[in-house]
Amino acid sequence: MRPVTDVCPKAMLPVNGRPFVEIQLEWLRSEGFTHAVYSIGHLGHMIRDHVGDGSRWGVEVSYADEGEQKLGTGGALRFAWEQGLLDAEFAVLYGDSFLSVPTGAMWRHFVTSGAPALMTVLRNDGQWDRSNAIYEPLGSPAAGQAASGRVVLYDKLANPKPDAMRYIDYGMSILKRELVEQRIPAGQASDLAPLLNALSREGKLAGFEATERFYEIGSPEGLRDLQRFLSQTSASPSGAAPEAPAIVKNKPAHRVGILGGGLAGLTVSAHLDAESEVLEGGSRPGGHCQSVVEEGFTYDAGGPHIMFSRNQQTLDYMVSLLGHNVTRARRANKIFFKGRYVKYPFENGLYDLEPQDRFECLYHYLHNDHPAPTNFKEWLYRTFGTGLAEKYLIPYNEKIWNVPAEQMSMDWVEGRVPKPSVEDVIKAAVGVETEGYTHQLYFNYPATGGIEGIPKGMADKVRHITPEFPVGHVRKTRDGWLVSDGTHERVYEQIVSTLPIVEMANIFEGVPQEIKEAVAALRHNSLFTVTIGLATDRLPEYTAIYVPDPELIFHRLSFPGMFSPHNVPKGQSLVQAEITSNPGDGIWDLSDDEVLRKVIAGLESMDLVRPGEICYTKVIRTQYGYVVQDFTYRKYLDKAKNYFTAEGVALCGRNAEFEYINMDQCIERGIKVATRLNDSASLNSQQQQLVKA
Repeated sequence: MRPVTDVCPKAMLPVNGRPFVEIQLEWLRSEGFTHAVYSIGHLGHMIRDHVGDGSRWGVEVSYADEGEQKLGTGGALRFAWEQGLLDAEFAVLYGDSFLSVPTGAMWRHFVTSGAPALMTVLRNDGQWDRSNAIYEPLGSPAAGQAASGRVVLYDKLANPKPDAMRYIDYGMSILKRELVEQRIPAGQASDLAPLLNALSREGKLAGFEATERFYEIGSPEGLRDLQRFLSQTSASPSGAAPEAPAIVKNKPAHRVGILGGGLAGLTVSAHLDAESEVLEGGSRPGGHCQSVVEEGFTYDAGGPHIMFSRNQQTLDYMVSLLGHNVTRARRANKIFFKGRYVKYPFENGLYDLEPQDRFECLYHYLHNDHPAPTNFKEWLYRTFGTGLAEKYLIPYNEKIWNVPAEQMSMDWVEGRVPKPSVEDVIKAAVGVETEGYTHQLYFNYPATGGIEGIPKGMADKVRHITPEFPVGHVRKTRDGWLVSDGTHERVYEQIVSTLPIVEMANIFEGVPQEIKEAVAALRHNSLFTVTIGLATDRLPEYTAIYVPDPELIFHRLSFPGMFSPHNVPKGQSLVQAEITSNPGDGIWDLSDDEVLRKVIAGLESMDLVRPGEICYTKVIRTQYGYVVQDFTYRKYLDKAKNYFTAEGVALCGRNAEFEYINMDQCIERGIKVATRLNDSASLNSQQQQLVKA
């Protein structure tokens, strides 16, 4: 900016008729900062004379005056520390930068990360300047790492530049004061970059992703861009020191807002042409596909998830998300029936039964005079016969659905409960090996890290994910949608919701009472997953065990060590029990310890666990486990979905669509929603061009 800066410091350059320092101070005050230290040097007296003590802006301003010496950013921080001006933790930004970053969320992440420093970064891809940072977003940790955003490498001089280096230093960092004292040399000029580079290589540099571009007044082009931005938005303050707002209003340049960062939401965002932002209520995305990595054990938090599909193209895509981190295994499921381990599916394991049970299953399958069904229970009788239905299918399904089978409709069973051929049932009864459900006989699974590798792979295709944004209120506006978590707001032209539809009726403003009543009538089951680590590897080599016995609390057991050998330490093993439950059923209201004791007792009765072997336990509750498709389900669901669709809300995913779908279908539907939105945007663009013509 020379020759202007020969007579005026950059912080005092006029921006839309006002010194830039005023705009920067007002932004700091609006973000809740109450104290600022200006490191000043050449012509610094002009800043001091204009700003004074900062009281006009509600910010207490101090100065570290370097005089004519050029200390660099690092040296300036050391000088300020020597003057006793630094707090134990403090933020650093450049005096010529205008930023738009939610500093509250940034600071919270710094505190929870436990790192001594944090750097804000922006997905750059070489757009504004040379990318200089490799950033691991929140919720997508490398194997064995904590699930928190961090800068894996910061290197301004990297040559050659790694392909993964797609982010740029955004211009605001947080440091612990002790770093300045211990790692910045005294009495000499130094940059801050070498310290941040070293911290990143040591794994000690937290990262926080900004979602809006930065502005700077260090060049004529930058100054013009900022003036244009401030002229077009409400970001140019009036001049009076504003009150710190209760809500920090962020209006990112994302046309589509995606509510929920599970697999469905990530898939939609990854396949949209328009800029989008995923709002995730938790600390990391993944939803039902999150995994737990603790004490050497790896397992899926919401019950076992394996990768299979009837659609080979979808399966290939899922596998591609894992890169080389994938393994393949063969199903070895059993059914625990009368103390025996019967091959799964039950109709393919008849030879494992006692002779009388085997005869009854085969006889009634071949001689089936049950009438045309009107409910799920009758459908089981009609499809499988009395023996198969009463010995296994009815007790197991009533256990997993937690509802009498006659109260369930039949419109969901097609493809999910396939009918075996007569030939296969006869072969199974006489001991000839047969296989059922062949589309899932072989399955894929991440070699390390659990099934969360799938949403992690999808998240790598998503540019903007905002964690810890639990959507609490959604309101339709004249221009689109306003979304709030009670502290921050977002504004979008279009929204896609993957939130549970039973919650959407209360989150969305203006939902009619009849829609709220329809949603309230929808039924779902919650789920316990109880995971137990054993200091032995003597467990049977089964992938899962189905348990129809009503005396045992769990309906299914799974063995994560069979999905990938990396899921368990050598010489140890894992078993995970699933329990369907609901408030008021006598199980959900038990404490976690009481549930754990019941599970251990059941496992001991099956000789899967013995006293003294247990070395790890964890109980996880999942509120939305299984959709219950009773006779009113379709009527009320259609009514609710039609309402939200008419309002312009795209619904996607297991919870939002309130359907029992697997991962492959979740991805397929996410791609379908994204394609529909892309086509709609393209059509609108063509129509606008025709109008202009």
